[in-house]
Amino acid sequence: MMVGALSAQAMPAGTPQVFLAGEASLLKQVRTLIEGAWAVPHDAIDAKGYWTAGLSREERKASEAR
Repeated sequence: MMVGALSAQAMPAGTPQVFLAGEASLLKQVRTLIEGAWAVPHDAIDAKGYWTAGLSREERKASEAR
């Protein structure tokens, strides 16, 4: 739903700085859209996946440590 809503928006004027926070797999989709459709440079996007759907906090920490 979020990716669809964002894809319907026009790119803001200028060079945006983007901060994303949320579920990890959703952020990957949003980042791909922003980098592709809006041509925002990778280094202008700060993304932090705070959780991963289907993983407990302990499982996520273990996967990040790998």
